[in-house]
Amino acid sequence: MRLPKPVLSPWQRHGLWELGKYGITANAIAPGFTMTDMVDKIPKEHVAAIKASIPLKIAAEPIDIAYGYLYLASDEARFVSGICFNY
Repeated sequence: MRLPKPVLSPWQRHGLWELGKYGITANAIAPGFTMTDMVDKIPKEHVAAIKASIPLKIAAEPIDIAYGYLYLASDEARFVSGICFNY
């Protein structure tokens, strides 16, 4: 399900209470600017300006997003619920 970021948090909190009683966690991943094939079509000066506006001054790579999903699906995250990874 794709939800706009402002809608994500209330949906997630609702899921936390409704699904938690069944042992289901409710987490989210909200990727921001990520280096993909689509970004390759953006002029380099625009990409540089976007990266400059990011606190770490770098854009996410697809693997960075995948690691978030891997963590949330792992046994190590069994007690993690109600969080949102914002990239």
